[in-house]
Amino acid sequence: MIRQIIAVGFMGGLLVACNNPETEENLNQIGSATENLASEAAVAVSSAAADLTTSDPNIYECASGARLSVVYGMDKADVTILGTTNQTVTLNKVDSDRGDLYTGGDHRLHRDGDMATWGTDDACTRTAS
Repeated sequence: MIRQIIAVGFMGGLLVACNNPETEENLNQIGSATENLASEAAVAVSSAAADLTTSDPNIYECASGARLSVVYGMDKADVTILGTTNQTVTLNKVDSDRGDLYTGGDHRLHRDGDMATWGTDDACTRTAS
């Protein structure tokens, strides 16, 4: 019984507070802030998911005899130079007038459709894997 009386008193206090214009304004601000936080969280999650997006490995045969396995992400490419050491390098995507250009250290990969250039002049063609 005491709990019921306390609950009724609490609810009455809430009703009085909700009729107060200052309280109503505070509740509106809290609601607006909550909507903004939810929107910003959705953008952050979407951005994080995009960063994790990767492709299946793309295999390239190059004119020099080099073979590459490339996994593309939103802003990077992980290139494995297939051979005895299977060296892997991560290249960052940079602005390009045509196709996708990835660079890092002494390495460069320029992709345009099924064709790619490894370094500055090694023409490569994507194979079926």
